[in-house]
Amino acid sequence: MAQGAQVEEQASPGHARPETFGELLAVIASDGGRLPRRLRAVAIRVTQNPGDVALATISSLAEAMGSTPSTLVRFARTFG
Repeated sequence: MAQGAQVEEQASPGHARPETFGELLAVIASDGGRLPRRLRAVAIRVTQNPGDVALATISSLAEAMGSTPSTLVRFARTFG
């Protein structure tokens, strides 16, 4: 199986890819403490400002978070 397919089937270790925002929140809540510092900061922003995350571009989100676009892409891949 290709590595990309594994990312789609499984979010963070031990969790299936979330299909809804509620499922994503549950996965973040259960794994948030184990995330690296930068990904944890993104997780906090996602849970506190879901509307911003849904409508903004990666570049504008990264700038608002004081992060980089690659960190947001890593976060998205982590959670499928």
